[in-house]
Amino acid sequence: LEASTKKLLKSAGARGQGVDSILRSQIDELSRAVSRNIGRLPLKLEKPQPKVMDLTTSSMEAYNYFIRGRNDMENLNVADAKRFLEKAVALDPTFAVAYLYLAQVSFYLVDTAGRDDALKKAMEFAGKATEKERLFIEAEYAQSIESDQAKERRLLLELTEKYPQEKHAHYKLGADYYADDRFSDAVVELEKAVSLDPDFGGALNMLGYSYAGMGDYRKAEAVFQRYISANPGDPNPVDSLAELYVHMGRFDLAEAKYKEAAGLKTDFTGSCVGLAYLYALQENYAESERWIREFLNRATDTARMEGLYIQYFLDYLQGRLEKAQAGFQSLRQIGEASRSDFIMQAADHTLGYLSCELGWFDRTRSVFESRLAEIAAESWNETSKKLHGARYTLRLGWIDLKQGRLEAARRRAAEAERLMSGCETETLFPRVKLILQILRAELALAENDPRTALAEAAKFVLWNFPGMNTVDSVPYNMPFQIDVAARAHWKLGELDKAAAKYKRLMTVNEDNRYRRLIHPLYHYRLGRVLEEKGDKPGAVVEYRKFLEYWKDADKTHPEPADARKRLAALAAG
Repeated sequence: LEASTKKLLKSAGARGQGVDSILRSQIDELSRAVSRNIGRLPLKLEKPQPKVMDLTTSSMEAYNYFIRGRNDMENLNVADAKRFLEKAVALDPTFAVAYLYLAQVSFYLVDTAGRDDALKKAMEFAGKATEKERLFIEAEYAQSIESDQAKERRLLLELTEKYPQEKHAHYKLGADYYADDRFSDAVVELEKAVSLDPDFGGALNMLGYSYAGMGDYRKAEAVFQRYISANPGDPNPVDSLAELYVHMGRFDLAEAKYKEAAGLKTDFTGSCVGLAYLYALQENYAESERWIREFLNRATDTARMEGLYIQYFLDYLQGRLEKAQAGFQSLRQIGEASRSDFIMQAADHTLGYLSCELGWFDRTRSVFESRLAEIAAESWNETSKKLHGARYTLRLGWIDLKQGRLEAARRRAAEAERLMSGCETETLFPRVKLILQILRAELALAENDPRTALAEAAKFVLWNFPGMNTVDSVPYNMPFQIDVAARAHWKLGELDKAAAKYKRLMTVNEDNRYRRLIHPLYHYRLGRVLEEKGDKPGAVVEYRKFLEYWKDADKTHPEPADARKRLAALAAG
């Protein structure tokens, strides 16, 4: 058909035997017949072309499963996507692009070993794929296996230049820009993808998040509503709108939408994570843990590790350090058995800070030093090695700080800063820089220099809330306590400023973009500050909140006993 008038330009037919003949011969015959005499040179048309079955799959059944799996993947129905994609590669073990999507599904299911295995298979059979599919595979391989972001970006740009009408190319490049916080560039690419397919769920989803990243919540909400309309009955669009409401501070709307999404599909776990975080953000820990249990009831296989990760983090939050430590140790073993790098590194990351609070320094130091050695041996590009090396160097500096080895901690900070030089444009850089700034502020306070601590704290740039993705949301809250400025004011006797800092840390609403969980110890410390100020009613409120949130905390913590003693004294007075 002529696109603008729908006038018939050419028709053709082809016959075959059985469904698989569609791929074996009919698509090729129809393509050649329809293409003749509609603008292409006959000489070029007659040039031998590879057959469709040689570039994709010879099994129509496998291709059908691939299409269903890809569609579910784009709408984050990952359990269904995995099932269909596994059927596709079982029917055709050389189906390269099906392995590519299976790798992406595995990543969402916290199965890094499965992701890597599928990507290696995709690369093994990439020679059979079309050039376009090969570029997609090589880009994903560069990002996930080689940790070479620059190479991945070059390949994605090549894809969009060579195939400007390929919606998935613009979608992937847009998602890549989004991961770099280049939201306006992401919008450009994702709008192109949506113009090519107005009902492209994955692109609509990422477009909404990109507008949210720019702070344009009105446009983001409109895009998510459009996403919902294009995919009726699908839980992920509703879940995405709920997450937007968390960003906006509209927690009532977020709660309603999360529950709506959770009710649409019994194996959809995303909204369980969202509700767990949302309730924890509002210090409703009973409801938070209820939704983690619901997540664990729904999740299968490796995805359960994500729920356990959040559960142990909630134990940590509520002062149950020994329970959390035992949980993370067991989770690390599960991750090791499952070859899940994400879970092992996430457990190590949290265990590092947790063990410092328990005084288990040597064990943590050996883990981090081993990880530094592993990073040096990785086949990553130098920038990735430097930034990840800086992260673990700072974690070792944190151990030095907690042990009172202040000069050693300063050397670690200087080494991390040296490693970070030249990496300023990388996505990970702001996160590593924040840890460096926190370490330096804490060092100054430990050296009894609160003015310098305040100067360092003034440099803090808290990276924006990354959303409900557990890969980012838990690290977003680490180091767990960032009240160094409040404690510096307190040390200086500036009680009004200290109280204001604590209240700001504990204020999460639509007037700010602060979405870190509130450490219960902030209530105890604010109670102390208010008591010193002479605000006895205010102190009573904070002590009671603290004791409620830490009612099951380890007995070794001195703060609950002190809070109870102070409450009794205030009541008697």
